Amino acid sequence: LPAWTAGDTIALKLDWEHRYTYMRMHTAQHIISGLAFKLFGIGTLSVHQGEEGLTIETDRSDIPHETLMALEDAANRAIRADIPVISRELPHDEAEALGMRRSIKVDGDVRIVHIQGIDTMACGGVHAASTGEVDAVRFAGAETVRSHMRMFWLSGTAVYETERQARAVCAELSTLLSAPRDGIVSAVKETQTALYGIRRQAALACEASARDRLQLLMLQSPVRYKGIPVVLWELEEDGLLTSRHIGAALTQCEAVVLCAVQTDRDKLAWTVGLKGVDLPFEQVREKVLVPLGAAGGGKSPLWQGVARNMAPHVFLDAFRQMVEGK
Repeated sequence: LPAWTAGDTIALKLDWEHRYTYMRMHTAQHIISGLAFKLFGIGTLSVHQGEEGLTIETDRSDIPHETLMALEDAANRAIRADIPVISRELPHDEAEALGMRRSIKVDGDVRIVHIQGIDTMACGGVHAASTGEVDAVRFAGAETVRSHMRMFWLSGTAVYETERQARAVCAELSTLLSAPRDGIVSAVKETQTALYGIRRQAALACEASARDRLQLLMLQSPVRYKGIPVVLWELEEDGLLTSRHIGAALTQCEAVVLCAVQTDRDKLAWTVGLKGVDLPFEQVREKVLVPLGAAGGGKSPLWQGVARNMAPHVFLDAFRQMVEGK
């Protein structure tokens, strides 16, 4: 930046659209906070204006939905009434005598912003000339912060842009679901129910497949530990079968020593099953996990975890050598 000095003449350019958007948003906040206090006794603790909209933290832990909708209606009525937004300076004692909804935080003369029948507050911000310039407000959600309910609001053109987006989404969903707009929710619920059933059937099929595959691997395994089959199983990366299905299959076995691995991007997911065998998992931890830097845990008969940047055969070979006592 140039090295300016006192007395220099500087040309500034105001981004009016940006400034006017925030003027209208700030005026909307006065309307909402003022009516929340006037109609429902809800105090405002803090506010924030940003590109995503307006947030107002209240002194309530919860506000009923009906109250929020009534507040939205009252705010939009005040906007349609196009009430002037008037500011003036008063001596501190006269300002205090007004009994405003928040205490005054400055000394000396106080700038008061007044919207007839809506709000009177000490405020040094910039505002629209009247409530009508706000155009509209919409309640857009809430969250709990520090045991206080924080409201999200849209105002001005953001209201219309968001509602256009919502209409477009509804129209697309209506087409995709072959449902009228007022039937979208029911159609989604029906789809979710059907999908849940399909997923449940797929899970049962995967569990059955894992069980059959495990039984086959047990019969084919050339490695034994005290007569019990040792299964070294590498699952397909991104395959349908996962360690969860292996765990379900393990419950169907009387006795097996199992080590299954599956690659997941930069990590290797491992599963160890010791069913009906006197091989302690601590031996697996000492001989396999610790040397390979693998992590995980569980309880008999199933343990699971991950190893970073490791080829499947490295883990399986280490497990086989441990079983064979090498």
